[in-house]
This record gives sequence, C-alpha cells and structure tokens, in this order.
Amino acid sequence: MIAELQDGIQLLRSKVADRIAKSRGLRDHWKGGYADSYFETQQPQLKIQAHGSISQMQAIIKQIQSAAEQAAADQRGYQASQAAPSPAAGGSPA
Repeated sequence: MIAELQDGIQLLRSKVADRIAKSRGLRDHWKGGYADSYFETQQPQLKIQAHGSISQMQAIIKQIQSAAEQAAADQRGYQASQAAPSPAAGGSPA
C-alpha cells in the first residue's frame, strides 16, 4: 500500500510538472478570456490541489507506518507473554 501511494505521489508530481511545462509554450500564443482564466485561476488551483493531495497521501503513509509499528510492538508483546511461564502453570513466580 505504501509503495502504491508513493508511486501515486511521483505520478502526480510528474503530471503537474508536465502540464505546467507544456503551458509555458501556450502562454505566448494563447490569448483571450479562456487563456486568462487558465493562467490566472485554473493553473494555480491545479498546483494547490496537487499539493493538497500529495500532503494527504504522505499523511496516510505515516498513518500506515505508525499502525504497522504498533502492530509489530503488540505482536512482540503477545509473543513474549506466551513464552513466559505463568505461575498457574507450575512456573515459579518472579
């Protein structure tokens, strides 16, 4: 899951960079209201939305990593408790 999210982050960064690079050439030749709208509103909004999506994916990665670390710690604790002899089973109390 983490690898897929990291791949998604890279893909999103690549697509945004590609779109911005391609739009630089358009700016010299594309004039009018639609061009103004794109360059003044839509392109900056694209960057903001992409940054927000990347931040969300990075936060999800951190949550997954934290949950995995907690699960591993819980598993180690469970295994340690199963390996220790209990006084009721004839082991000596510590």
